[in-house]
Amino acid sequence: MALRALRSSQGLLQATRYSLSSSPPVLNLPRSLISSLSEQSILEELSELLPINPKPLNPRPINQKPVSHTDLASVSDGFLSPAEKLRGVFLQNLTGRFAIDSALSSTGVDLNLEVFADVVDRGSLGGAPMVLLLDWALKQPKISKCVEIYNVVLKALGRRKFFTFVEEVLTRMKADEIKPDLETIDILIDSFVSARRVSKAMEMFERLEEIGSKCDTESLTIIMRSLCRRSHIRVANSLFNKMKGRILYDGVLYNEIIGGWARFGRVDKVETFWATMVDDGFDPDKVTFSHLIEALGRAGQIDDAVNVFEKMEREGCCRHTVHYNAMISNYISVGDLDECLKYYKCMSQDGCLPDRDTYEKLISAFIKVRRVADALELFDEMLSRGICPSTGMVTSFVKPLCSFGPPHAAMVIYKKSRKAGCKISLKAYKLLLLRLSRFGKCGTVLKLWEEMQKSGHTSDKEVYEYIVDGLCNIGRLDSAVLVVEESLRKGFCLGKVVYSKLNNKLLEMNKVETAYKLFLKVKDARVLANSQSSVKCSKLKRHPHKLLQHGSKSCFKKQIFLSYMGIILLLASVFYLILIKEKLSVGSISSTIMATLFAKFFQYKSVKKETVLIMPAFGVQLESHFWSGRVNRRFVPLSKILKPVINECVTPVTCYWSLALILRGDEELTIVFQEFRPPVKMLIPVWKALCKATTCKENSIST
Repeated sequence: MALRALRSSQGLLQATRYSLSSSPPVLNLPRSLISSLSEQSILEELSELLPINPKPLNPRPINQKPVSHTDLASVSDGFLSPAEKLRGVFLQNLTGRFAIDSALSSTGVDLNLEVFADVVDRGSLGGAPMVLLLDWALKQPKISKCVEIYNVVLKALGRRKFFTFVEEVLTRMKADEIKPDLETIDILIDSFVSARRVSKAMEMFERLEEIGSKCDTESLTIIMRSLCRRSHIRVANSLFNKMKGRILYDGVLYNEIIGGWARFGRVDKVETFWATMVDDGFDPDKVTFSHLIEALGRAGQIDDAVNVFEKMEREGCCRHTVHYNAMISNYISVGDLDECLKYYKCMSQDGCLPDRDTYEKLISAFIKVRRVADALELFDEMLSRGICPSTGMVTSFVKPLCSFGPPHAAMVIYKKSRKAGCKISLKAYKLLLLRLSRFGKCGTVLKLWEEMQKSGHTSDKEVYEYIVDGLCNIGRLDSAVLVVEESLRKGFCLGKVVYSKLNNKLLEMNKVETAYKLFLKVKDARVLANSQSSVKCSKLKRHPHKLLQHGSKSCFKKQIFLSYMGIILLLASVFYLILIKEKLSVGSISSTIMATLFAKFFQYKSVKKETVLIMPAFGVQLESHFWSGRVNRRFVPLSKILKPVINECVTPVTCYWSLALILRGDEELTIVFQEFRPPVKMLIPVWKALCKATTCKENSIST
């Protein structure tokens, strides 16, 4: 079958070449007859054979004003949102603050705080563009120098871990005499803690007075909440003990530290801080009791948690929804869902209405044990009570439902959530598209794809792959080809697995011409994508594939000093031996050996770092950066590289691995890292990237 398809494709190609290369037929008519034929008569004759209008179209007057470039630009700008227009300015790689400000002003965007937040929150702006955008925004009439706009920038910078620019923005706030509020402190502390820079967060808390804030109870509560939520409970405990006596504590602060220990099931710590809280004159409230119930449940003491829950009214604390949620969580942890339903039904009898957290825990637990009917029933009850699920809740429900069985239950939750006004995430759409395509529900897939685009989500490579895969499963190959062409127009090249599946299906259906045309389009798109990525790599990003750097500059200064000291000590020992050559001893020889080892150990390396820059369409550039500032660069064209290899070098003293290039016409190997000797775990990713760029098989490890 494949052979017949190949032969038919060859015949079709030859026929296509012949028809394209053949010249049009020539009519041997007399010159007088040709001159007598008019255009109108020809059109009348052709109108009887073909469905065309014999009347000629009215041509456009010559003096009509053509469409200008500015009009086309204004029409194209109508498809972009204000935030996309402003982000597009930074894609032009303009140089100079004046050029960037002029380009931002020429967009004609009526900037306000919402548009500014949309620009910095979405997209992939760097730290420097955000600061430049902030400077331009503060000059606009509808933007004032307030703490809200600085909070937006600080939150965006902290989420992307641009802490150098965070310090710059804080310096500008201090220069503009804008004092940070509690939201600013929360953003700063949480940014450092979420990035696992706890020491920086502690340092920021200690210097709050330098940026215009205060180290009071509220700021301490913020950092304690962030540390406990991120599971840094020991750091929070030490900070709690350190600041005691310097800052006035309250019940909220005690609840934070008790809740932090409760997440780890440390009942002893919870009881200790409970007693300290009572000694300081603060009565436990509903939050404190919920933390105690949670700690007992996580420690496996379910009976004690039930006793505390039943004795709450005796202590003067009425039962609340958070207490029922804690009991439901405890029984979920032991797998007793019937008791969870029992406490859920008792909530309404005690006058405690279930909240979103209650339904999220129950529905997730029922879906986990595949009791889908009970989960859907609870979901309907939640919607009937007027509780709208959040975007994350819907995604957490859809994800496990799309991992087993038909996608009916996931689609029910999706439709009801969308009808209730909940915004569906792109991840949930992808999960549904993948599951529906595997079950061959292409009509639902196309409808869901249309709803996804209406909700504001853009299609990416994965979405197109899922749709093409589903269309191939039911044999709608023409529709799949149209989807592939649309993805190529938008710059997305499908994966090899999906494309191979579609290509094989087309060949099986004897659609060789369609398969060949699609192959040419995919080939051109991949060549364009590779060229664009290589240009970005070489011109804009210049991110090396691997960067080897040893130590900091201060460490190398110390190493230079120790290296010279070792050489001086070695020379002094040698001269001392020469002077006392008649009185050699074991001590003098041993001192010389120690000086030699000292000088060898602290040997100075002038190379700061070595870089490998891989450009798939051009070649490989090797760079060596020295501490003096000098840079040695060597460019190896891709056509000259025969094969990259990893060698195991064995010497009488040591054994190490090295990465080398075999070049055409060169007898010796070209060592990639000449000074440094990185481990083989670091060399293998670089070697694989080189093999992929040079289209070599990954089997070139030699000894």
